[in-house]
Amino acid sequence: MYVRRHSRIHEQILLSTLFQLTVGSLLVSCVTIIPLWGFDFWNRIDKNSFNSAMGVLIAFNITFISLRRLLKYPGSQSSAYILPTTAIVFGILVAFNLINRAEYSIQVILLGFITTLSWCYIGYFIGHRYRLQRFALVPLGEALEFRETHGTQFVFLKKPDLGKERFDAVVADLRAKNLTPEWEKFLARCTLSRIPVYHTKQIIESLTGRVKITYLSENEFGSLLPSKFYETIKRFIDFIAALFFFPIFSPFMFLIAILIRLESKGKVVFSQKRMGYRGRIFTLYKFRTMYVEKKEKDLLKEKMI
Repeated sequence: MYVRRHSRIHEQILLSTLFQLTVGSLLVSCVTIIPLWGFDFWNRIDKNSFNSAMGVLIAFNITFISLRRLLKYPGSQSSAYILPTTAIVFGILVAFNLINRAEYSIQVILLGFITTLSWCYIGYFIGHRYRLQRFALVPLGEALEFRETHGTQFVFLKKPDLGKERFDAVVADLRAKNLTPEWEKFLARCTLSRIPVYHTKQIIESLTGRVKITYLSENEFGSLLPSKFYETIKRFIDFIAALFFFPIFSPFMFLIAILIRLESKGKVVFSQKRMGYRGRIFTLYKFRTMYVEKKEKDLLKEKMI
């Protein structure tokens, strides 16, 4: 059996989002609170500083999770997003306090900003070598066209065996005509060893963010028409739902009609001819959202008032 890269328990723990988020949250809390109020901060910290510390903790979590999400996008340089993302999140925190006229500690927020920025940069550069994905390539078909890209290392296999090397996944052109039984058994062993086996198309789309269309295929039943059974069931459900919700929404609809009538003269309900299924013309009814025969001069007068 083969061993997948980063499959050991300590590697899974250290590289997990939960562990890094927990340690980072503890670090931010300690740096922003303990140096100012000591280890007995619970009895000494004032309300404004405590609220600011809670805001900093929330801002750190949002920043960290956002950067982890950005890291998943193909070709993204997460180091370039660290400073802007941190600045935006903490800027929103300060703006929130100003808008709500809440008292806050600028010292606590500044310490939290510096700590968050440092933690994200340190985590990025230390984990850079671990985030470099290593793929084992089966040298057949489209896999022969692969070239190394940023954050990815491809290793062409000389024989159907990984040996003692560890990889994040194995990539193969599963549609290659010259895929021998030996390579098929090798891919089966990798799967049993819990090492992902990807088709070349999946990796290309993941790394480039582009979908390559090989051919257009028919749908499951060879026709684009929905089944008659589906149409009947859908119409039945729509009818029952309309009967059920109409009494519930009737008071709100009546209130909306009154508000529309008070705002401007004209009919409350607007009707229009539209084309529906199979080109059939039907009449659409909806609440009026525009003025009725409003002259341009009247509109200008209203804007000037």
